[in-house]
Amino acid sequence: MPLSSLPPETLSLVLEFLADEDLTTLILAQRVCKSFQASIERILFQQPLGKEWNRTGPTGVCPLLLSKFKDLFEHEKEQRGSNEGWSTDLAFRRLPWAAGRSKGAEVKEVEMRDSPYLRPEASWRRLSVTFGAGPGVRSVDVVKVLTVYGGMSMRCTKLVIPSSTSSPEVSGDADASGEEGEVDEDEDEEDEDDGEKEKEKEQEQEKEKEGGGGEAEEQGGKGILTMGLLYDLLASGEGLMGSVTMGWQFLPGTRLSSYKNWEDLRARDRYPRRKNIMNLFVKQDDSAVLFVAGHRGCTKRAVRKRQDCSEEDVLWEPDVIGGIPIVMRPWQGSSSK
Repeated sequence: MPLSSLPPETLSLVLEFLADEDLTTLILAQRVCKSFQASIERILFQQPLGKEWNRTGPTGVCPLLLSKFKDLFEHEKEQRGSNEGWSTDLAFRRLPWAAGRSKGAEVKEVEMRDSPYLRPEASWRRLSVTFGAGPGVRSVDVVKVLTVYGGMSMRCTKLVIPSSTSSPEVSGDADASGEEGEVDEDEDEEDEDDGEKEKEKEQEQEKEKEGGGGEAEEQGGKGILTMGLLYDLLASGEGLMGSVTMGWQFLPGTRLSSYKNWEDLRARDRYPRRKNIMNLFVKQDDSAVLFVAGHRGCTKRAVRKRQDCSEEDVLWEPDVIGGIPIVMRPWQGSSSK
């Protein structure tokens, strides 16, 4: 019996083993037929949300994603040389679809305008960052450590991860038949009630944006960190420190233990070593830390004016793709003990 003739349930079991052994081959196998594509999509984009992690190994980043998106997970400025030419955009210019367009970091806007990889619906954006290497990341602590003359400072925020079950609202003014008719008083009252409910819903949504996720996050959240959300977090600049950013590192399976521990460390040493700062992070399987390092010198850097150039010569600048705003909330500690 050919493999394609197997029942969907049996085929999914076979493909699940392939997901753990060779994710690259599994992704390419979607081209075999529609049956394969449907089964593989369920494995890639649905299973990580509900699958329990039973392995004893440490949580990490999917090896395939780490090899293709290395600079998004760990990117640092080279210590030698001056700051001239350094930009956080360099991490995006080293991505596979950008690095092959032209030599070095000279990636042109016209070359990337119609790139299929930069579409909101691109399949790589839906992959969990820890697929096959750990449980889905449901909480991200963004820890920014800035070195200035006189010591170091730390700022901690938490990324609001949208719910994976959210769906666009459907609205309509006509009934199912599409016919217009007379409206009685009862229907007027229902319309007023619906209007009030819509206002209340809008107010709740605004509170969620301001407070950082609302009830979904208090219950642990239903969404997980995907490659698309990580990309947008960095591309938006919300996860970085602008021009003073010297690098970042994504640490899955960890969280910040306590801000007080940082204060104690800072009281003992004005310039704590990186190793001592890393000791502030403790293990937690479904969490991650985005550790960002920055440095501001005594003098301000000169602002370089952009030269006028033709459309063909404009360099590509990474931007948010997904259309969902990146929302951060103040770090208030972890709910886990």
